[in-house]
Amino acid sequence: MKSAIDGDTYAFLAACIDNGPSEQIVVAAFPAPKGLPEAFLDGVLMSRGTLWVPHGGYSFAAAGVAAQIDLAGPNRFQQLQAWRRTLFANMQLYGHGDQIAPQPRVFGGFAFSVGSASVKPWSEYGDGCFVLPRWTYAVREDDAFLLLALKPRERGPGARAFVFKELDAIQVALSGGVTMWVPPISTSNVRQLEIGAWLELLGRVRDRLAAHEFEKLVVARRSEVDIVGALKDVNVLARLRREVQECTRFAFRRDNSTFLGATPEILLNKRGSTVEMDALAGTIRAQGTDRPRMSLTSETLLASAKDLREHAFVVHHIVDRLQPFCLTVTHPPEPTTRKFRNIMHLHTPIAGTLHPTSDVVDIVAALHPTPAMGGVPLQPAAAWLAANEPVARGWYSAPIGWIDRLGDASFAVAIRCGLIAHPSAYVYAGAGVVLESDPVAEYSETGLKQMPMMLALGVESASLRSTMAPNSSTESD
Repeated sequence: MKSAIDGDTYAFLAACIDNGPSEQIVVAAFPAPKGLPEAFLDGVLMSRGTLWVPHGGYSFAAAGVAAQIDLAGPNRFQQLQAWRRTLFANMQLYGHGDQIAPQPRVFGGFAFSVGSASVKPWSEYGDGCFVLPRWTYAVREDDAFLLLALKPRERGPGARAFVFKELDAIQVALSGGVTMWVPPISTSNVRQLEIGAWLELLGRVRDRLAAHEFEKLVVARRSEVDIVGALKDVNVLARLRREVQECTRFAFRRDNSTFLGATPEILLNKRGSTVEMDALAGTIRAQGTDRPRMSLTSETLLASAKDLREHAFVVHHIVDRLQPFCLTVTHPPEPTTRKFRNIMHLHTPIAGTLHPTSDVVDIVAALHPTPAMGGVPLQPAAAWLAANEPVARGWYSAPIGWIDRLGDASFAVAIRCGLIAHPSAYVYAGAGVVLESDPVAEYSETGLKQMPMMLALGVESASLRSTMAPNSSTESD
């Protein structure tokens, strides 16, 4: 892999700028130096910004806007579907070099429910938004690429100098690093939902469960953190890389805020006619890394009737919603366990072979919300939560991801996350509640789930006890 972009690449770009179709978006893809996606996001300061770093495969960082759709109302999935098809049908892709570059793609996400991202701190996000970036940087172990998307009015000889100046700045950014330093934050700067308010809320939840209106409700709470210094989103992302393994790190940057996190939950990965997804539900605290303790923790979780029942809700939901789009759907008969830092979940992988006419946006719409994020039955649970939770969820617990020009896609569920909106940051977490749940343990579980984001923001380790209910150390979801 070349360490710098050469003159031949500049000549290729000049040809794309000068000679592309007059009425289409032109995308130029070419090999690039290897660097950190966070460094790209840090150094390329344009409107909008995206980071998408999965556990394996290409990582992406993106900046600028070549095309954008702001989604609104109950038809938001259909709006995305129509816009995406038109966008990619009116696009011409040019590749430079012998290597095959990733396809152009749009990045974005949705609010958990219509209207839940219409007020501060979420007002920059709305019911949904997807962007075709101006610049997309794709990097993996053995190669890296840049993709430049240009609208018709951004082309012609006069545009060359501006594009080349941007490219020079990108090369400088990719040659740098990103520090993990953030200003430390103490307990006095962290405000939790009071345990009394949580117990009152779960009392109302229990009444609904006892009346058999719901089998399960997934209740979320938010913590507010006062930002005490020059906190940069890229530094928080770098710290999440250290704190959380085997997760998808993400960021969606706006003018005055950044939604970011490291989620363990993949909603779906689509490659050609194959779709794969993970059912994750059922939670227990996993202390340490020694094998005997891990084995004991796994056995405890696998023997928990409550957790197995919650996990079964999620598996059955995914299979039922996926089957209309598939020729076949398969999954193991019993769950296993997966560990993410200090938390262990029940896990069932699910795979399907798609009908030729199935569209990935329709599948995302059918899967959202999952029982792991809303409850059972699904739509009444989501409506009850929207009306009764202390604060609106915004994009928390909703689908986020990308779709490329060929219809392949990757979507995750936005959990283990927070919103940085100076002068505050907001950290979200939820717990699945069934009739036999212990409300204090569920409060502690939400604190446990907030820990990676809290540490990444710079909340001092000793202060994290404030996120947990007293005398509670073992949780189940």
